[in-house]
Amino acid sequence: MMQDNELDTLLLELKEKRYQAQPVKRVEIDKDDGGKRLLGIPTVRDRIVQQCLTNIMTPIFDPHFHPSSYGYRVGRSCHQAISKATLFIRKYGKRHVVDMDLSKCFDMLDHDLIIKCVRKRIADGSILKLIDMFFKSGVMAGSNWQESALNGGVNLATVLQRLNPVLRGFTNYFKIANISTILKRLATWIRRRLRSVQLNLWKKATKLHRRLKQLKYEPPFKFIDLSSWRNSASPLASYAMPNCWFDEIGL
Repeated sequence: MMQDNELDTLLLELKEKRYQAQPVKRVEIDKDDGGKRLLGIPTVRDRIVQQCLTNIMTPIFDPHFHPSSYGYRVGRSCHQAISKATLFIRKYGKRHVVDMDLSKCFDMLDHDLIIKCVRKRIADGSILKLIDMFFKSGVMAGSNWQESALNGGVNLATVLQRLNPVLRGFTNYFKIANISTILKRLATWIRRRLRSVQLNLWKKATKLHRRLKQLKYEPPFKFIDLSSWRNSASPLASYAMPNCWFDEIGL
């Protein structure tokens, strides 16, 4: 629970454009199918600001939602959705209700596209900046900061999820041979390739610089092209993503 003086401080930061969103805390919960659902828990300050944004945006966007949409809408519930489905069954003679779920839907949403759509109804730059700030605030997985997600694509965690079984299979298959030197060279190349992936996810050198500051490196930092394969072997990339970092993120 925030005290009145803390709320006053938060309000002042918002008015003076000094407010900064914090990374969400990564939490895993079990799913019915045996998998894990990744949740992000915001700080109390950020949750208050997010609720204020919701209060502002809901009256603007909610009237334009489909009349048969019931998820995450004020005054609507799953019971009403069931009643609507029952109505369709009786009125149109339908006999089946299909239950579908989009896998990792919220992990794959294109942030740039969302901002573009929001701009069609909201022109206030302060609101747009806050939304963009939450998109880019990132995730704290343990003590490690990670990009929230690749806009419309695959984040590094997903890359590792796909890569690790391949690496385990390759190593187990060839472990009978004396290939330790080859495996070391391969590991070096893979780390460089993953650094290249993360640099492309960051897109802007300012995000690389922010990561370096979090690791207590002192600016100024050189501005490099994050899309360049050559720069994935640069000292800045190695400082931001040292070898021990790959152990922390599960490689």
